[in-house]
Amino acid sequence: MSIRTTIQSILREVRNLDRKASPIPRSIWFAPLMLTSLTLSTGCAGMLESLGAGAAYRGSDLADKHIVRDIRYREDPEAHPEKHRLDLFLPPHAEDPFPTLVFVHGGGWTHGDRQTGFAGIRPYQNIGRYWANQGVAVAVISYRLQPTVDWHAQVDDVSDATRWVRENIEAYGGRADALYLSGHSAGAWLAARLAFDATAQSRAQLQPTDLCGVILVSGAAFDVRDPKTYELGSSPAYFEKRFSDLEPEWKTRASIIPLITEKQTASATMTSPTHIFWAEGEPATFERQATLLARALETADRPVRTQRIPGLNHQKIIISMSRAETALTRSMQKLLQEGSCPAKPIAHSNPRS
Repeated sequence: MSIRTTIQSILREVRNLDRKASPIPRSIWFAPLMLTSLTLSTGCAGMLESLGAGAAYRGSDLADKHIVRDIRYREDPEAHPEKHRLDLFLPPHAEDPFPTLVFVHGGGWTHGDRQTGFAGIRPYQNIGRYWANQGVAVAVISYRLQPTVDWHAQVDDVSDATRWVRENIEAYGGRADALYLSGHSAGAWLAARLAFDATAQSRAQLQPTDLCGVILVSGAAFDVRDPKTYELGSSPAYFEKRFSDLEPEWKTRASIIPLITEKQTASATMTSPTHIFWAEGEPATFERQATLLARALETADRPVRTQRIPGLNHQKIIISMSRAETALTRSMQKLLQEGSCPAKPIAHSNPRS
């Protein structure tokens, strides 16, 4: 049996236990199933970090009536039956139009989905539930993965999903001009691409002033050209596999920073704040890339804030995005409450968040 098949079998059993309201206490079956699935998926080297992330997880409650699942953001004949979809999490007690966060998952451009999770832990779904309870709608999107498509098509998918949100969120009670973009890891790169790429913005029918802010968590590849990043441990082959089109300037085309610094593209740079986060326990390349992006935005006279989150790693930082007491969540809450966005969140207390 392959690793993938084994993991899928484990997850089916977990879902079956949930559906059947098994008399076996969750505390008994949860730990060994999670341990087995994480061991198979990450290998021994990443197992402890993943288990630590699982231990930090706190589920948020949101009634199903406030979640709209499997929305097709593309319905043309070429649309992917599973990846061109999003889940929409709506504030349960909003009286006024609310802001919306478009969230892009990570996975190294080759893995992941809006439903990604293990043994009942689904961090991206939990982000949707948590922030909906804080008065912010969340669109958690899926997109096609490499190598089935290239990075250009992935940017198109994020643009198309954002366009759907912008065109339809008012029907659910939100404001079309109160959007935030966010992503983790490769998802941070994709969110940044839409924020700073005029071509992507045109596809999404966005103007640079239409976004209230960008929240980038543990992003990579903001500048694929940077030699220091490779000296710190990033693999040149890793990024070449994901971005090279065999043309000499592929590193420039794949990088976010030239979109901000070069005169012919700088006009597309959004004017709302960009917040860049990375975790203390991540490899130094993440801080390097975050710093490079922040420096480019500062040079272009664009508002930007950076924050190193202590005590976390690459897995735990995304878990922390749906826990009220964490530094990342507190910073996000401040951005959403104090910024110039025309809609503000009105929080609904959630005892399990």
